[in-house]
Amino acid sequence: MRWLVFIVPLVLVFILYALFNAIGTPQHRVRSLPKGVWIAAIIVLPVVGAVLWLTLGSDKTAPAPTPRGQGPDDDAAFLERLNLERDRKKMRQDALRREKELEAREAALREREQAAERDRQRGNAEAVNPHRDSSGPGQHDDGQPGSGQPGDVEDSDGGERP
Repeated sequence: MRWLVFIVPLVLVFILYALFNAIGTPQHRVRSLPKGVWIAAIIVLPVVGAVLWLTLGSDKTAPAPTPRGQGPDDDAAFLERLNLERDRKKMRQDALRREKELEAREAALREREQAAERDRQRGNAEAVNPHRDSSGPGQHDDGQPGSGQPGDVEDSDGGERP
C-alpha cells in the first residue's frame, strides 16, 4: 500500500499532462479522431485515454505549417501597383524632357525669327539709304555726286537717275 502514495500522484500528473497536451495541441496535429473526442476519452478513461492520446492521437513528428504572411514581393497586386507607379514616373519624366526640348526649339526659332526681322529691317533701311554716312543724298563717301552704283548716270542738275 505504500507504493500507492507514489503511484497515484504520478498517474494524476500523467493524466493532467495528457489532458492539457490534448487541449493545447493545434487541430492540424491531431490524428485518428477529432480533438474533442480525444479530450473526452482522456476524461472518461483517464489512464487508457491518456496513453492512447500520447501514442495515437498526438502527432509529434508532423511539422506545424508555418502561417506565412505574404510579403510585398509575393503580392501580385502590390507588384502591379509598383510597376504602374514606375511607368507613370517615367512618363512624367519623358513629358518634362520633351517639354524642355520643345521650349528650347521654340526659343531657337524665336531667336531666328528675330534675327531675320532685324536683317529685313536693315535690308529695308539699306534699300532706302544704301550708304549710311554723313554725306548727303546722291554723294559718295569721297564727296563726289552719284551713288557709285554701276549704270547710274548723273543728271545735269546734280541728281541721279537710274
